[in-house]
Formats: sequence, C-alpha cells, structure tokens
Amino acid sequence: MATLTNRLDDEKTHEDWQIAEIEVGLAEADRDEFATADDLFRVVAKYVSSEQKA
Repeated sequence: MATLTNRLDDEKTHEDWQIAEIEVGLAEADRDEFATADDLFRVVAKYVSSEQKA
C-alpha cells in the first residue's frame, strides 16, 4: 500500500508542476510574450539536420 501511496504522491507532484508551467505560459501569452519566427527557426535548426529539413 505504501508503494501505491508513493506513486499517487509522485503523480500529484508531477501534475502540480505541469499546472504551474501551464500557468506561467498563459501569463506570458497574456503579456504577448511570444517567440518570434527567428526564435523558432533557431530552435528547429538546432535539432533538425539539413537532411531532415529537405
């Protein structure tokens, strides 16, 4: 039973973290703090090789 309780506690902690991150993102959106097209391009370019882009 302790294992189930621990697992449920872990899930609750993870969900709390997710909710907090979503709330941060929503607050940023409310302030019109969005990534620019150049910001997005740099992130994509960092993780996608030129062969994958073609």
